[in-house]
Amino acid sequence: MVDVKDLYDVAIIGGGPGGMTAAIYAGRGLLKTLIIDKGALGGAVLLSAHFDNYPGFPGGIVGFELAQRIQKQMEEYDVKFEMDNVTSLRYLDNGPLFEIVCDGGTFYAKSVIVASGSNPSTGCADFPVGINATGK
Repeated sequence: MVDVKDLYDVAIIGGGPGGMTAAIYAGRGLLKTLIIDKGALGGAVLLSAHFDNYPGFPGGIVGFELAQRIQKQMEEYDVKFEMDNVTSLRYLDNGPLFEIVCDGGTFYAKSVIVASGSNPSTGCADFPVGINATGK
C-alpha cells in the first residue's frame, strides 16, 4: 500500500504552459498536486523569443518571462515540482491509482494529466509510454 504522504490527488506529466496551467487549477482546488518534467518548467516556451498572440499580453511577451510568470502563479498554490524523466505510467487496479515511474523514483496519484507537448519535428506527442483510454 502507498504511504499517504506519497500519494498525490493529481500528477501532471509535462511542465509547459498546459501542464503548469493545469497545476494552477488543481492547486486552487486544494488538490495535492505534483508536476513532473524532464527539463525546466516552461517547456518550449523557453525556446521562443517572443509571443505576440498570448491572451492578456497586448504587444506580446518574451517566452522566458511568460514561463516565469506562470511558474510564480503555480507556486502560490503549493504545487510540488520534480525534474525527472517519466519512464512508465500504469493504472493499479488494486488502488485505484496510477503509478508513475521516473528515473529518480516512483510517484502515485489518484489522477494523471498528460501535458507532454509535442515534438516540433514530427508534430506528435512527446510521451514515450503507450496508454489506452482505459488507463492500462
